[in-house]
Amino acid sequence: MTIFRLPAVRIRPLVAALAAALVPLCAGAAPDFAAPFREFSAGIEAVALAPGDFDGDGLLDAVVSVLSPGSDLVFMRQNPDHTFTNAGSWSPPDFLYELAAGDFDGDGNLDVAGLSYGDSLRVFFGDGAGGVAGLVGRASPPSALTLARADLDGGSDDLVVLSYSWSQLQTYIGDGGAVTPVTTYTTLVSPSALGIGDLDGDGHDDIVVAHEFIEVSEVLYTDGAGGLSGSLVLSYSPVYGSAAAVCDFDGDGHNDILIGAADGTGAGVYLYAGAAVFTPPSYYGGAVGSANFSALCGDLDGDGDADVVLGGTSSTLLINSGAGTFIAPDSALPSGVHNFGEMHLADIDADGALDLLTVGNYGATLLTARGNGDGTFEEDLLLPAGYAEQALLADVDGDGDGDLVSINSNFSAIEVRLRSGSLFGPETTEYFPDQPSGLAAGDFDGDSYPDFATVTAASGDVQVLMNDGAGAVGPASTLGTGEHPIDVAVGDLDGDGLDDIVAVCTGSGEFQASAAAAATNDGFSVFLSTGSGFSLPTFVSAAGTCPLDVAIADVTDDGLADLIGILACSGEVAVFPGLGGGAFGAPTSLPTAAYPSAVAVRDLDGDSLLDIVALTSSGWLHTFHNAGGGTFDPPVDAETGYCSNHLAIADFDLDGLPDAAALSFASVVNVHAGLAGGEFGERQGFGVFSGASGLIVEDFDADGAPDLLVPGHAEPSLQFLRNRHVGATAVGDGAVFTAGILDVREPSPNPASGGMRLEFRLGAARRVAVDVFDARGRLVRRLQDPGTLGAGAHLTTWDLKDRDGARTASGVYFARVTAGPEAVTRKVFVTR
Repeated sequence: MTIFRLPAVRIRPLVAALAAALVPLCAGAAPDFAAPFREFSAGIEAVALAPGDFDGDGLLDAVVSVLSPGSDLVFMRQNPDHTFTNAGSWSPPDFLYELAAGDFDGDGNLDVAGLSYGDSLRVFFGDGAGGVAGLVGRASPPSALTLARADLDGGSDDLVVLSYSWSQLQTYIGDGGAVTPVTTYTTLVSPSALGIGDLDGDGHDDIVVAHEFIEVSEVLYTDGAGGLSGSLVLSYSPVYGSAAAVCDFDGDGHNDILIGAADGTGAGVYLYAGAAVFTPPSYYGGAVGSANFSALCGDLDGDGDADVVLGGTSSTLLINSGAGTFIAPDSALPSGVHNFGEMHLADIDADGALDLLTVGNYGATLLTARGNGDGTFEEDLLLPAGYAEQALLADVDGDGDGDLVSINSNFSAIEVRLRSGSLFGPETTEYFPDQPSGLAAGDFDGDSYPDFATVTAASGDVQVLMNDGAGAVGPASTLGTGEHPIDVAVGDLDGDGLDDIVAVCTGSGEFQASAAAAATNDGFSVFLSTGSGFSLPTFVSAAGTCPLDVAIADVTDDGLADLIGILACSGEVAVFPGLGGGAFGAPTSLPTAAYPSAVAVRDLDGDSLLDIVALTSSGWLHTFHNAGGGTFDPPVDAETGYCSNHLAIADFDLDGLPDAAALSFASVVNVHAGLAGGEFGERQGFGVFSGASGLIVEDFDADGAPDLLVPGHAEPSLQFLRNRHVGATAVGDGAVFTAGILDVREPSPNPASGGMRLEFRLGAARRVAVDVFDARGRLVRRLQDPGTLGAGAHLTTWDLKDRDGARTASGVYFARVTAGPEAVTRKVFVTR
């Protein structure tokens, strides 16, 4: 839920429109986060990939087959910083659902072979520069599903194709680009996977075939010319064989065999025991419900032996003991975020450690996970925090750090976990009569402690939970809307210094929950706080538009709070201008692309006017720059992830420009660097676990750069995306500062309606003063009398009153920190 105007309490809100950021120390670098994997866009839906250096620059690239938005074969070129860029189409004549890379014409350039639904094998000959020099097509076995590169004759690379439905295997030799069919072989029933490697020591690859429904696998020995010279049946294979690999697992100089299973038994390893003899299988990595559709082997931990990645519902790691036995310590990637069968190992960044490439769920295409060389991949940091549909951080117990408040629809509850350092404690729970949705924090009673609001759609109520400031929240009191509320926001709507509540109500269109909901109205229920309760609701109508999200901010710059609503069915952002006293006028419509899903408000271009950023599920960020007088310029668009539904704005790269982060259903947070003029750059995709349900902006590790925390309803944890920006300055104990450097964070909250916090850091002891000025340069308030402060972090607060104790009016103010010869000024928006 987007919340822009925050009260004067210790709050770290979900999808906060503002987050603390330091003065730039190292401008120009793109936002960068430690994450379990990275995503690089080749389209919307990818189904297969082939890695290799296709342009001869020494960097590993990838060719990706995509099905949506149209079938294509996309060349993804690796950049020197080891990111990937869509470098153009290879223009396939039809859709290819299986790919393999190799030099099939022997010219030294990497080629790509693919299978199409027209029972065709197509080979695209690379030109060595990332393009295509030619194409040949050959008939493949009917309904072929599996394709593998092999060395069958000692010449150019060759191919093996397998048909599950027809129990047929076909070999092709590259033959200088002729791609000549050689042998057609009828396998045992239901052949499901291929493993390729030399099993008899003759220097040519042999073939392993896994099968479903029969407890055997086949070994097919090749004759050095693309034909077959013999076969062997391996007994005691998994009933549901689904993957195969050939590697020397025990280090004896002879290749062994692995057969992966789709029935939860893991993978069976057959060790070489002599000519055409293999041991009975030993099984590893089994788990209830697991299934393995690819098997990769290579040295993942740097000890010289072959480890294994099993790709399927999860990506199970099997770490080799050195003697061909394995332990399964973890997964390479979070479960549920990737294609089950399309996985590859390769050294992307040439650091000597194997990395993982795969394709993602709908909305994510090329995924990479860089290996750490110790049997792990990337940085997958999970903070135990329970399941959550939405969550925020707020200082519930008054100790100065953000505690976790979340809603759990499985238990129809709100849960509070007090924080100690980087850990969250056990939950205290308040239950509701039905499932909650939406969550917001504000000061409803003027005690400067965060209170909370959520909605229960089935009962049509807003649930309000007050906080005693010592860690106790609740019990809940209800405010009836008479409608079908799905979300909630808070802010001071009437200028009395108390936060009010706006419930987003939707009863129509595709968001209809029931026949009862369809009888309700679209719009916003407004409850004004009295300090000891709330007024009866007033209703702001948005008939037939399916409201989905709302922000509260003075975007008309008249000193009155406005509502900025996302209207999903009508495809627009609607600005309802505040009239004072919690009333609102007729809306101004700002059209968006299809399916707008979230909104945030921020001054993006430094003109002291609040701009609007709208996110759409169809994959766009629309920026509406404020032109003054309640008008907005036409949107400036940036393409983001498909199916995106959560939005946050913060200066992640510490360059002084607001950046944007958008979370998609494809388990990717797409971060866009802010550009001069208030626009956003190309997206950088950072992976998270499956079932992610929100964004929290917080400098969680206190290094001076805002991190991202992601709650989830499929994992009892917060995914911690640690900001790796090189300009981050340490803040905690033992922090190192550069002498003479003055770092001043953005005021928080901003806009402010009840109070403001300003944090600054000194690299050395300095004589410091902190003052607030109005837009004419007149002194409004001295927050810190001149005096010497030591090196380190310091905090000052402003209660938004002037020198005489009177409340300041709404408007723009400037907080200036002077430290010796240096001074830094920060803009503060006051909204009453």
